[in-house]
Amino acid sequence: MRDGIFKSIVEDAKSDSYRKAFEVNQDARIWKISIDGTGKSDISEYCLQNGIAAIGWGESGDLLSEKLEENEYYQSLGPQVKSSLSEFAQRAAIGDLVLCIGSQRTVQAIGVISGEYKFEPAGTSYFSYYCNQLPVNWLVTDVNIDFHELNGSVNFTQKTFYELWRFSVADVFNLLERENISISSEVNKNNQDEKYVLIIDEINRGNISKIFGELITLIEPSKRKGAEEEIELVLPYSGKALSVPDNLHIIGTMNTADRSLAMMDTALRRRFDFIEMMPKPELFNNKQIKGIDLTWLLNALNKRIEALYDREHTLGHAFLFPAYNEQDEDKAFELLKVAFKNKIIPLLEEYFYDDWNKIRLVLGDNQKSDELRFVKEHNESYDSLFGSEHGLETYEESKTRYTLMAFDGENSVWDNPQAYIAVYASIK
Repeated sequence: MRDGIFKSIVEDAKSDSYRKAFEVNQDARIWKISIDGTGKSDISEYCLQNGIAAIGWGESGDLLSEKLEENEYYQSLGPQVKSSLSEFAQRAAIGDLVLCIGSQRTVQAIGVISGEYKFEPAGTSYFSYYCNQLPVNWLVTDVNIDFHELNGSVNFTQKTFYELWRFSVADVFNLLERENISISSEVNKNNQDEKYVLIIDEINRGNISKIFGELITLIEPSKRKGAEEEIELVLPYSGKALSVPDNLHIIGTMNTADRSLAMMDTALRRRFDFIEMMPKPELFNNKQIKGIDLTWLLNALNKRIEALYDREHTLGHAFLFPAYNEQDEDKAFELLKVAFKNKIIPLLEEYFYDDWNKIRLVLGDNQKSDELRFVKEHNESYDSLFGSEHGLETYEESKTRYTLMAFDGENSVWDNPQAYIAVYASIK
């Protein structure tokens, strides 16, 4: 079972201060190590006091040597031992966590790998057999923490060194906090926690009860981790506790043009601040492309849309940003034309379905000379269409027909900068 996006980012945010304080990797692995079996021993005490993790089988020689496979002693070892040696020397990386176990269920020390694997021919003081070593910054020692539940109710095995995958770095630090084992003095010396941001696009289109469920309570400021009313919930499948830190910021985007705020879930209304993000034509700084002022162009279109429809359906400035950002004027003009062809005109057709007169008004075609109009208007009488005895006396005497001018071809009006300038010329 894999963690979801929300749980993953919560754990990353919660463990950020510990990661920075003790140089734990963002994608750190967690390793179990048995130093001279389980529980305390002279060699394990020596390792914990001297900042190393050491394992035996020194007669194998340097585990990174190209001649390792030629070593008869190494070849005589079983697959479990070879696997431990390989992972210890090759897979364990700087920034990974190491748990030194005290029994099949408990951990007696927790540290962070701080250096590369090294082979010490002399071993450690008084223990010549323990030649394979990793530098470790032991964060906590001389403890007896039960990891059985966190490890999925599975005991640690006899294998000397292997990866633990049933829990995360954040789970380890959370367990330390619940056991009142504090290492925060080092954490507090660091800067404030890095800010984490979770963006939920079109949040109003989702089923909030399915997205958050009961966890939606945890995102309230007063219920965050460390707050006075802190709440921690137990997840139903993993059985692990979850709380949300205050350095996790959740942003939900929504487009009120296609779904009204009136339909917004009240659970969201209570827990989110709503910030209106209207189009900002001023961002274009009145940049001109072949004489076309992008600020005035978008302003004119949106004023007319607001008058004929509403302010929720005004055009976003993102439509014209590709043209604004392009330095080559010819390419910028082509991008402006593409924006009208593929974005703006189709959107206006949706807004004013089967009402081309309003589209014509938005484009200012009623105030343009005929050769600059994007939408042409044609009046045709029924007599000319059907003859004199058409029997359509109950209808109007003529029919108005509209034609959207072709984007391609020679002398296309869409290739004429004056046609765009004329959109806003009358209101500038």
